[in-house]
Amino acid sequence: MSLFLDLVVLAGPIMWSSLERAAAHRSTIVQPQIRSVIAPTGVWRNIEEGIVVRFSACADKYCAVVVGVPPTVRSRRDAPTCGTEFLSGFTWNSAEKRWEGKLRVPDGSRSLSARLKTDGTTMLSVTARMALFSKTLTFEPLREGSPLGCPQ
Repeated sequence: MSLFLDLVVLAGPIMWSSLERAAAHRSTIVQPQIRSVIAPTGVWRNIEEGIVVRFSACADKYCAVVVGVPPTVRSRRDAPTCGTEFLSGFTWNSAEKRWEGKLRVPDGSRSLSARLKTDGTTMLSVTARMALFSKTLTFEPLREGSPLGCPQ
């Protein structure tokens, strides 16, 4: 026999037993859990001012429309108007692991770059950036049956 065949014959059982051991231990290998992305949906109330927004899918992105403005805020000149789009174009940035989109300034003059974080049930925060400054708005889920605050 050639030296090559001798090595194949001798190595065969060794390789086979190694494969059998690997297959036996394969069931003990822990696979990484893939976390699903939590989409920003539902009705949320801003805890600072009480403004209520409804997050939903808008085409292939997510947006938020103002559905409630308390009377104390409604009287201000810069108050958001019921029915206006407050946040728009939010998409999941998998590399940065965050939602990114635009926050519309209430007077409608411009939109700011914004980031959104949520756990889907208890907290949602939006951070908008303008030049060197940023502002974070924190939202909590609105209980079912709560008044929205927009005149009917």
